[in-house]
Amino acid sequence: MSRNVVFSLGSAAVCRLAGIPHATLDYWTRTGLVEPSVRGSSGRRVERQWSIQDVLVVRSVKGLRDAGCPLQQVREAKKLLQAKSSEGLSDHVLFWDGGDVVAIDKWGNLQSLVRRPSQQMLHVVALPISSWKKALEADIEKTDASRSEKKTETR
Repeated sequence: MSRNVVFSLGSAAVCRLAGIPHATLDYWTRTGLVEPSVRGSSGRRVERQWSIQDVLVVRSVKGLRDAGCPLQQVREAKKLLQAKSSEGLSDHVLFWDGGDVVAIDKWGNLQSLVRRPSQQMLHVVALPISSWKKALEADIEKTDASRSEKKTETR
């Protein structure tokens, strides 16, 4: 007989994994930014229990905050992602550009979460031109070296 086992972590472990002080986690929980899905605080001395998904949310919030994203924008982005996706934050890459939180889904689609909620954005492609240039220069040097070796062998 199979039994579903829920893996849970206490608040101290969540703080350690997310790299935040307990006071920050407590504040985010009291204000509704994050919430434990396994067991909430139902009274004094009852430890909250967090799922792995919950820890991902806490780490995402911390990452956005570290990048300079205001809490209000983090709240808006989180609310929109949770409304659209059963997995919430875990099936997206979040990007903070200094003015908007952008979600990138597993297919590479970009979506504004704060400035123009749900609006699709142009797909941005980053080309590593300097890396390509270095690789080309190295290939040219190898080609030139092998050509000069062949010329000396034929003489």
